[in-house]
Amino acid sequence: MPPPTVMSPGFAPAPGGSSGAEANATGYAAISEPYVDPLSIEGDSTAYFEPLPDGSVSVEIVSGPKVGREMTFIPSSGDGDGTENAASDYMRVINENGEALVAVIESEYETFLGRKANVLYAYRSKEGMTANMPLTGKASYYGTAIGYGPDRYRPILKQSGDFSADVDFGSATMNGNITAGRNKLVFNGAIAGNTFNSIPGQIAYSPAGEAREVMDTLGGSSYPIEKPVSPDPSYANQENSKIEGAFYGDAASSIAGTYVIDGNGRNNMIGAFAGDLLSPQP
Repeated sequence: MPPPTVMSPGFAPAPGGSSGAEANATGYAAISEPYVDPLSIEGDSTAYFEPLPDGSVSVEIVSGPKVGREMTFIPSSGDGDGTENAASDYMRVINENGEALVAVIESEYETFLGRKANVLYAYRSKEGMTANMPLTGKASYYGTAIGYGPDRYRPILKQSGDFSADVDFGSATMNGNITAGRNKLVFNGAIAGNTFNSIPGQIAYSPAGEAREVMDTLGGSSYPIEKPVSPDPSYANQENSKIEGAFYGDAASSIAGTYVIDGNGRNNMIGAFAGDLLSPQP
């Protein structure tokens, strides 16, 4: 099954429909300031998404960093360039089964004395979550991950990749894998109702910004080379790293969530993921 297509925004509006309405998306926020290494994790955030008659989507930050800020994104412009600054404000969205489940936003703002920085948001929809959750059996999911994280020589970079998860509904547990760029996450999660959270201490991280030196042999001569590290809990500050999400659709036909990873103050990540049900099992 191919990864789902990254499509234009389409979160359904919450009742009330205007500024001040209850948030219909939840997630995290981080700040990327010029010449500052690395990405700064700011904390939890919620937002209200509303499709407008002209096909654009308005986003209001309800809680968290830059609360009260409003942005408008235009789906027809590819990534959805924001009207504030088309060069730096844009939103990427993943749809599953026709519903927009997650969105990742990069938006420029002014800090001090005209200094510019980017605030990065990762959200999942709070609407359309599964009402008839399976209580027995197992299932596998596959989909796409989008976000920001380190590269080998850069502290922060726009990235995309794959997401997969094996779920045991009977024991309310799951094992997930996220690949974003050359960064990899492996985590164990606990399911509560139609939501899930990573289990503290059980996020293994393989950051692209880290490498180990090994000896390679060619033509009888040995020389050191660098290879990526394997996923390990020691590469993430477990106290400040979180992966959370929910199940969507009939009988948990889709899954989606957000992640924020504190790479021990060096290799931080923020992003979101969504996937479709592959193979339900008894």
